[in-house]
Amino acid sequence: MDDYNLKKIIKICLDNYNVCLFCQPRFKNYYLNNYEAFTLELILKFLSIHKENIFVDIGSHYGYYSIITAKKYKKAKILAFEPVPENLKILRKNIKFNKLKNIKLYNYALSNKNGLFEFKLSEASDSSGFHGHPLTPTIKTIKAKTKKLDNIIKSEKLINQLSVIKIDTEGHEIEVLDGMKKIIKKNNRINFFIEFNPKCLLHAGKKPEDLLIFLEKNNFITYAIDEINKKINYINKNNWNNFVDYKKYINILAIKKERLKIIFFSHTAGLGGSERSLLELIDKLLQKDVLITVILPCNGPLKKFLDEKGVITEIISYSWWAKIEKLSPQEIIEKNTETLKNLLSAIPRLKELNPDVIYTNTVVIPWGAITAIILNKPHIWHLREFGKIDHGLHFDLKEKEVKKFINTTSNAVITNSKALYDFYKDEVDKKKMSVAYNYIQISKKLLEEKPKINPFKNKDTLKLLILATITPSKGQLDAVLAIHEIIKKNYKVELAIIGQKNNKLYLEKIEKYIKDNNLESFIHIFDFIDNPYPVIKLADIVLNCSVNEAFGRTTVEAMLLKKPVIGTKRGGTLELIKEGVNGFHYESGNYKELAKKIEFFILNKNKIKELAKNGYEFIKENITKKKSWGKIYKIIKKVATENPCFNNYQIFIEPIVNILKENVSSFIYQSQLQQQSYIKNLEDQINNNQSQIQNLETQIKQLQNHNRNLETQLNNIKSAKFFRLWQSYCKIRDKILKRKI
Repeated sequence: MDDYNLKKIIKICLDNYNVCLFCQPRFKNYYLNNYEAFTLELILKFLSIHKENIFVDIGSHYGYYSIITAKKYKKAKILAFEPVPENLKILRKNIKFNKLKNIKLYNYALSNKNGLFEFKLSEASDSSGFHGHPLTPTIKTIKAKTKKLDNIIKSEKLINQLSVIKIDTEGHEIEVLDGMKKIIKKNNRINFFIEFNPKCLLHAGKKPEDLLIFLEKNNFITYAIDEINKKINYINKNNWNNFVDYKKYINILAIKKERLKIIFFSHTAGLGGSERSLLELIDKLLQKDVLITVILPCNGPLKKFLDEKGVITEIISYSWWAKIEKLSPQEIIEKNTETLKNLLSAIPRLKELNPDVIYTNTVVIPWGAITAIILNKPHIWHLREFGKIDHGLHFDLKEKEVKKFINTTSNAVITNSKALYDFYKDEVDKKKMSVAYNYIQISKKLLEEKPKINPFKNKDTLKLLILATITPSKGQLDAVLAIHEIIKKNYKVELAIIGQKNNKLYLEKIEKYIKDNNLESFIHIFDFIDNPYPVIKLADIVLNCSVNEAFGRTTVEAMLLKKPVIGTKRGGTLELIKEGVNGFHYESGNYKELAKKIEFFILNKNKIKELAKNGYEFIKENITKKKSWGKIYKIIKKVATENPCFNNYQIFIEPIVNILKENVSSFIYQSQLQQQSYIKNLEDQINNNQSQIQNLETQIKQLQNHNRNLETQLNNIKSAKFFRLWQSYCKIRDKILKRKI
């Protein structure tokens, strides 16, 4: 009964959400300890996708969800339904204290009938309902007004703005849903968050699975929300008791089956160019109400960004099928066997997500394609690199067979440049292939951040920047040698090299050259930074010295920030840089040619702004949302309706068997040799052990003979006359000693 005592309300502040809430004391720990944090996170992320949103909070209690969403999204409309008068008073107080103008209160309950019905107030204020609560006693019954949501939200415009509906009605959920059938039919983007409480449903005269059956009949797919592990799991009428027992409750997410569901496979959890392009694509797909899961090989900064977007992530430890170092057949088989074990253990979980499309983000992992085969789902392969000629990678298969594998296991293949398209077109069906440049959208928030490092030390220098992983394929040494040439002519220049320090030998080579030639004042090396844009703004010119860049993300970013670029005459860079118009080219490895291009800008500083402006206009005209994201979205939609191209499993397996046959045979032969060597070692050990056993047996016999000799000597001593006299003496001595005592 204390829950309805308004004199006992307290105020708590939720700093994470910048709100304060009035509540009864028992709710203090709930709210302060991240109450239903993952559910709230998902709701906030779904509401962030569209500019105009309506959030319906059915059974809003004190307004935990309503207040937080209204505070975060002031342009969103929140409709809060709460039939208990005492709860409503506290809810009004919370709205007033937080100065919120976008919450509309309704002092009645939602159902499938309009009218006036008995409503039971439970001792716990969050457990009242039409049926009472099985765990808390009813203290009194009131008359509650009920309405259908269909009768409240009628206009097409408002129905289409409905984004999230939260239902917490203690066993009355089916009736609430039944009262919004028209809305459900018209709106495919609604995300339902529903409390699933088996005990309350039973108390209301229903079976727990009735709620799930109702949702399924109305064309919804449902997921159990795992608050602890921040996951969603497919739930239905048959498996619900795997996620909750009769004594507890969970929240479930229900979405229309028509909603597109995609599983992305990322090769890393870092924030390199491929991963940033993936994030931008995901942003666009979220705006289309696509439900996305991203598979990562480990934890990392990419997961943090995905979590912030409300994207579901799964971690499966898997290896690349391409390495800089060349692996032996045995090493290839061992690493792939380990990955397959991890992947197969995750397949049931991925199957539950029921994706429409599986999407591999780079060429260096085949596991998305293999998952698509196992689940019999369509697959898209987004190629963002050549492999060997740009990154020096050695694949587990031969180059030609890698291309055949891509063709065989994909419904569509997307390349991020024409150069990459030409590289793959001989082995990949051209009907499957498309070119889509990476559209890059630089957010104001990132742009306005202060630089995390100060890469340039002098004011009066021409400032050059190279942003890339520090490795031979990215050509940083070209830039270092070119700067040395420039300095010999007494020009004032600085070079900042920023990137992941993955290749220790290459980094040491660069650092040694800088030190040996006293270039420390002119060349500065920094580790990778998450947000490069404030640093790019500080530079005058950006360099792309990659040996063979498939696309050149940094080139586009530089041009968008109005910086001219000097890049190599290869790959996708040739498509982005127009010689003398928005930048310059040089032949990879020809550092003297690079030095001349830098010198041009030193001697013609007025050209920096001119070429920068041209670069900006070129990108804006040629790399648009429509040509990039729009094109990819169309491909995804088309592929989602197709049958997988590898329904004949033999098509997949035969090339792999043929390609690996030699390696496998070699591996088996090596294994046989190892086994023979192992057997020989065992035989030698056995022979050695037998020899040791024989030696031990000889020693035992010698010891036994020695023991027999000792026994004979002892018997001789005992039979001697002196020994008998000594025994008599000892007996007499003992008697005398006893008498004295």
